[in-house]
Amino acid sequence: MKTALLFITLLVVTSVLTIACKSENKAVTQEILPVPKEVLKPSEDVVFVLDVSTSMLAQDFVPNRLEAVKSMLKKMIAEREPQQQMAIVLFEGEAFVLCPLTKDSSELMKQVHLIEANKMEGGTAIGSGIMAGLYELSKSNSLKKDILILTDGVNNSGEYSPDFAAQIANQQHIQIHAFGIGCNGTALSPVAKRPDNTFVFGQMAVEIDEKTLKKVGKQTQGSYLRVTCSADLETLQPLNSLIEYSNPTAIQNKLDSFPSEVLDSFWQELHLKNEIAFSRFNS
Repeated sequence: MKTALLFITLLVVTSVLTIACKSENKAVTQEILPVPKEVLKPSEDVVFVLDVSTSMLAQDFVPNRLEAVKSMLKKMIAEREPQQQMAIVLFEGEAFVLCPLTKDSSELMKQVHLIEANKMEGGTAIGSGIMAGLYELSKSNSLKKDILILTDGVNNSGEYSPDFAAQIANQQHIQIHAFGIGCNGTALSPVAKRPDNTFVFGQMAVEIDEKTLKKVGKQTQGSYLRVTCSADLETLQPLNSLIEYSNPTAIQNKLDSFPSEVLDSFWQELHLKNEIAFSRFNS
């Protein structure tokens, strides 16, 4: 009887110890299992190049073109992916970088609030605007780079033509997505300036350099979109949907290329122009 009782006791103890060992081994195994690492997307740069000429105060958008575009920029900044850096370039007859590339959404929002029209040399220098965007992107090592240019006018000034700027963008595998801002027909637009710096408004024909903007988009494997009202801006597809479909490495256009030393001289020249235009805007 005692032998049987001892045998049963040993059997129970052995079973308990076996279960405990298995549980311990399972816990140890769980502890040492590798933790899956988060897959990080490659960095991506987006530069907004915004026309701030007087015509952007036209009231075919609510309350005007410029304020409607600023609202769109805020939306795109708010939807920014963690890997995206953004920058803001402003242009009229000259251009400059208002906000350098950054991942700081609050800083980008702050700079959007500072955007005003008619504070630089007059005109619409689309090529200069693109060149200022390329200058900012020249500082980056990101593999994916895009320029979004928003304008309501016809290229009529600046030292660089849009076609020339597109050639450099193409060589650098930078895509340009252009937006033509303005209704079809006529719009209530600034036609004169009073002594107190307020504007006189009148109906003016809307003229957008669509031919140039389409060509720039095509040369860089980008796109062109005409935006005719505030509702169009509000319902634009998200930024990532706009730029992710295209592959910058697939650009096949055979345009003139520029040696690195030539590009370096452009960036030095643009740095000086950037400083002058920035000072004029803030004066």
